[in-house]
Amino acid sequence: MKLTLKDTDVKSFKFKVLGKPTQSISGNTLNDISKAYIKEISAGSIVQFFDIKDSKGNVHPTIAIKISDKLVGVKGQELYKKELLR
Repeated sequence: MKLTLKDTDVKSFKFKVLGKPTQSISGNTLNDISKAYIKEISAGSIVQFFDIKDSKGNVHPTIAIKISDKLVGVKGQELYKKELLR
């Protein structure tokens, strides 16, 4: 999983899952610990990306994502339909 910005590169950010220590990430890719946290959470959980710093020296607003057990978007809908047809 990568965090990207339009017109600039992510240099660092912090990642938080409730009940787990905050991870400080260099670059734009989640580390192995953060990936393990994601595997442990359930639908309805919220993850946060904050203190997002870019290559221009800007700090961007916090991003909060609520984890769902539903597949969304075109690719998600295609996968869902395939599962239904099995």
